[in-house]
Amino acid sequence: MAHLLNSLDSGYQSFYIDKNKDETWLSRTYNDTHEFKIQLKKLKAHLNKCIQDAEEDELNATGNVKNINNEKEILKRAKKRGLVISKLNKASRQWNNNVTKQVKLSGIQYNKFKNQTNMKSHNGDLDSVYINKISEEYKNDIYLAIGYHIARYGLGEMQTVKRNEIETYLKDVYGLDEKVAAIYISMTEKINNIKTYNTKDCINDYDKNSDIYFEIYLLDIMILIKDKNILTTLEYLRKSTSRSFFNNKSSIIVEKISPFLTKVMLGLEVENIDELLNQQVDICVDLVSKDYCKQNKISFDSSLFSIILSGIISLQFFIKYNNIQKALHVDWTTKNELPFNVKLPESVSKFHSIFICPVLKEETTIENPPYSLPCHHVISRKALDKLSKNGTISFKCPYCPVAATISKTMKVNFILL
Repeated sequence: MAHLLNSLDSGYQSFYIDKNKDETWLSRTYNDTHEFKIQLKKLKAHLNKCIQDAEEDELNATGNVKNINNEKEILKRAKKRGLVISKLNKASRQWNNNVTKQVKLSGIQYNKFKNQTNMKSHNGDLDSVYINKISEEYKNDIYLAIGYHIARYGLGEMQTVKRNEIETYLKDVYGLDEKVAAIYISMTEKINNIKTYNTKDCINDYDKNSDIYFEIYLLDIMILIKDKNILTTLEYLRKSTSRSFFNNKSSIIVEKISPFLTKVMLGLEVENIDELLNQQVDICVDLVSKDYCKQNKISFDSSLFSIILSGIISLQFFIKYNNIQKALHVDWTTKNELPFNVKLPESVSKFHSIFICPVLKEETTIENPPYSLPCHHVISRKALDKLSKNGTISFKCPYCPVAATISKTMKVNFILL
């Protein structure tokens, strides 16, 4: 999988002419064609001028107008016509060669990329690769992870469905708590409001000095500029902008708002406003989602996606391990631990799932989970039983003077926020 990801990355980069990804071969073809059209227009103007001059010469030769027969002038115009035709032939050949070359290169790169994406990483039955099947007791956790994923990313497709019906669906089908479902539904409503340019309620939820408020404020300005409401834009800037709003944001304002404001004042049209507006919507959606997840203590990323991606990447290691196992007739007996290391991308490895008990110096497991004391120090279940003598006495935290009983402790679950 790592090899496949690198191949796909290099294949994707090959669509571009340079490493900076500024221009693709197809965009170069488009630019060359546009330049060729400009040259044709110029040459057309030259040819029209030559035709007009030729007609004047013909009239002069018949004596209908003042005779200005001049052999040198006629030769000069004939030379000019020859030069125009020569330029036309040169521009045509150059454009044809460039387009042919660029289309050929693009075709080669697209075919390579298609072959890489269709390449199978494993031939045969995948069930023979990973023999440790998922236990039935974890099936509910899988359904719950699917529910969280749908609640996080799939509710945008259910805008016409009533809120209580969505909550009931997530609870009955995936076992998602109604309170948690309500949190995700509210976040989806916020995101949809931003995507539909309805930012009035959303912007009022944030402090005027916050980065989120500023980005939504900038989005509002872009929306007004796109609608070409010059007076409304100026009125919005006047009413919604206070002196404190500019604190610590002068450089950003000069970079982002000043160009828009200047063009509005001059009555000029803002180029690629649709593209800039879509980029600003993405920025606002990302900031609002992260802040909402943080405030409500829910995961920003999908656990289901992270788990599936980790499984796909680790597949090649399981294949290699199975081949070694069959050849050497060896087995791995340790539970809850792989016999090899899997290098995962940073996006799915921002935290480490292993917790070592600081008292007994051993790794926590499903049978020996971590527990939090009233002082928030964390130890393993075995250490907790040992200190409390199986819950019969109170005890002092090993790391601070706070006393604790087993009834005041809580089981710890590590999640990625």
